[in-house]
Amino acid sequence: MEILTHRRKFPAARFLSVFLCVLLLFSLITSHFGMTKASATPLLYINDSVFPYWQETPPQTVDGIVYIPITMFIELENVYYFSNPKNGSFYLQNEITEEYLSFSLKTNDAYNGKSMLKINIQVFGNTMYLPAIETANNLGLYLEMNPDNSIVRLSDASAKLSFGQLTAMYTPQQTPPVVEKPPETTPVTPPNDSTQPPSVNDDHPITKPPEQTPQVVEKILPCDIYLCYANPNTDELASLLVALENENLGATFFFSHEYITENPESVMLINVKGYPTALRLDDKYTDFESYYAALTEANNALFRVTKQKTRLVATETMKNELKEAGYIPHSFDIIPQKAYSSKALAKNVISKFNSYPRARVLMGTDITAVSALYEIGSHIEEHDVLHSYSIDETV
Repeated sequence: MEILTHRRKFPAARFLSVFLCVLLLFSLITSHFGMTKASATPLLYINDSVFPYWQETPPQTVDGIVYIPITMFIELENVYYFSNPKNGSFYLQNEITEEYLSFSLKTNDAYNGKSMLKINIQVFGNTMYLPAIETANNLGLYLEMNPDNSIVRLSDASAKLSFGQLTAMYTPQQTPPVVEKPPETTPVTPPNDSTQPPSVNDDHPITKPPEQTPQVVEKILPCDIYLCYANPNTDELASLLVALENENLGATFFFSHEYITENPESVMLINVKGYPTALRLDDKYTDFESYYAALTEANNALFRVTKQKTRLVATETMKNELKEAGYIPHSFDIIPQKAYSSKALAKNVISKFNSYPRARVLMGTDITAVSALYEIGSHIEEHDVLHSYSIDETV
């Protein structure tokens, strides 16, 4: 009762307290608006675009580790996501590289196909966050950050812009303050002024500085792509040759001594189709003398079938000795892993083309690899220059 009497006695105090609350709320709203406006630079990017939910889910740092929302990984076109609410697990896979992580929310760890990893999962608001660097590395993705780790980009092999170019596109430009010029004053010429303007020496005329020509950035040259096959499966050879012919793709075929002697018809067919042939021996030889003798025997076998010998040899050992003996040592830049679909395999191969100026790809002959040739061929036709080793290079 005493409190009630006190309130009735001071109505102005009630009005003042309500006014202060409203004022405080208004100041918080305006200050938040001001902060949002000031931090207009996006903090999260995917490939060459701004992550659309960066304001709602900005990057977070816990114990020095940068975390980004799981939705960034799911947003990537080539990342597959699956969750199982019943047992508290979810799964992320890079469909290009076939790398994956299987997470367990109960034990807070993940399996990458090789070992168990202890990965701390954070939750901010209603969004699950994953450690940025560790997750990206295990999925074969690229992660870039500015020096204070406040701006993050997650990308796969399809990104074209550099990190600096991308952030510069979305950073608001600071408008310099306008400095007003003082009013111009007309100088007063005294009467009877006999001064003359300075004369120009005709021998040294004043010339305008040459206009600067803008620099032209040269387009990066496409890479040369060498499709290679080693001891192709005889049951799959016909469909492989049809795919190569339909896509107008060149290829080089490498044979072991045993393959040549056991499958002379296949070797002859490949040779008649005009594809260069070469040798590939097991790297089991410890001395060059025995290795050279084995090469000579394989070359003689190849000559008996095709009436041609070769100087091209696929090997990872004794390359200097081979060069001195007149051979051309060859190694493969890209050996694609097995994929569950031709589309995934084609993406895997295409994503690696730009990493090698002369990409020598060892392809398989199974149905998945043959089907992938149609997508690889379309990409090569649009973006790259295809070469196989010519006959002149190998004989």
